[in-house]
Amino acid sequence: MKLVSFVKQSTSMSRKAVTPQLVRRAGRRQRIGLSLGVWLVACLWSLPVHAQTEADEGTVVTAATGEVSLAPDHARLTFGIVARRTTAAEAATVIAGTMSRVRDSLVALGIPRDSVPTMGYTIRRQRRFDTDSILGYDGQTSVVVEIRDFALISGVIEAVIGAGANTVRGIDFRASDQRSARDRAIALAVEEARRDAVALAEAAGRELGELVELSTISARVRAVGADLVDRQITVETMAIEVIPRDITVRVQVTARWRLRD
Repeated sequence: MKLVSFVKQSTSMSRKAVTPQLVRRAGRRQRIGLSLGVWLVACLWSLPVHAQTEADEGTVVTAATGEVSLAPDHARLTFGIVARRTTAAEAATVIAGTMSRVRDSLVALGIPRDSVPTMGYTIRRQRRFDTDSILGYDGQTSVVVEIRDFALISGVIEAVIGAGANTVRGIDFRASDQRSARDRAIALAVEEARRDAVALAEAAGRELGELVELSTISARVRAVGADLVDRQITVETMAIEVIPRDITVRVQVTARWRLRD
């Protein structure tokens, strides 16, 4: 009797657990699972079709470089002033005095004083590596001069060195119209890349299709002729002739094209 009662009670509990709400939940889960399955099959089906289309169509990648030369229209000269003294104050005084004389010499050449900026200023303590005793204090600064009349370059160097600067750190020739030169270099590079792509397509028995991708690397600007970098110069050794040279703007492009049968 107890066993029969237990079976009846368990059956009654199972029947109570299967409610309409539970049936609806189960049906909803089945529909969600079926939808996810259909979506997954569709995604997997589309991938090989796309890959097959790209493989059948084919692409060709070419790279080319465009160069444009232009004449510089101004130059930037950088001079260094270096002084070592026993104290930091003495080194700073020497640097300041030399800087003032350099600016005076440039003003005498017709260069405005406010157009001669100071680039960097340091005073460092120097020690012996074995005893750690102080050897002195080194002061350093740089003077930048921009000029448009290249005939003045030799005179500017002579005046600045004569005023106390002891290093010519660089002569950088520049052009104001480098943006348009870069645009022309890009056009030349793209044209060359297209010619190469056409030749490759014809060699493979195909025709060149539409352009798919095009990228470029930043232009590199190079002006040759500034060969006085970090050279110690004195007035006695200053027989200098500076001849400006053209600036070369170089741009590299990479292109990808489709191929047609």
